[in-house]
Amino acid sequence: MRTAMWKSLTVALITVLTASAFVPPAATAASKQLTFTLKPGGSRSFALPVTGVPVRIEVSLSFMNGGTQTPSEIMYAVVNQDPSSKQETWVGTNSNGTQTACNTVTTTNCPTVADAPFSPSDTIIAVIFGGSPDTDNASLVVSDQASGLLEIEQNASTTIINGHYVVNLWW
Repeated sequence: MRTAMWKSLTVALITVLTASAFVPPAATAASKQLTFTLKPGGSRSFALPVTGVPVRIEVSLSFMNGGTQTPSEIMYAVVNQDPSSKQETWVGTNSNGTQTACNTVTTTNCPTVADAPFSPSDTIIAVIFGGSPDTDNASLVVSDQASGLLEIEQNASTTIINGHYVVNLWW
């Protein structure tokens, strides 16, 4: 009886060890936060931290003047840079909830954002509007495709005070 019990325990232990040996490790997320201030007309570049992996980019803008920008003060996107071609692709969400998807290859298949002050672009990823879709206060854009640089630009025509930005990168 003891022999049968030991055999059962041995088979069970081997089964557990074998099964666990083939379980892939859990993915771990990495992140980085940037904080900076831009004057009207200013910009700040930052590099995608990795290539070949989707990077989620969250951008918050506050003018620190006691008001809240409508419809919101955030934009975000998921951006990926192909490690071989260096082309970038994205899905961007503007501050009014509209989305656009495009790439740095061509604008042929890029959808137009209704009422946006820009046409489909192979550089504009997302926009924080200034109260209406025809006023853009800040944009997330492709700055230098080959090196994976993106940029936050504050519009000098629609802003008169400094913008305070928080950018979270997740990959």
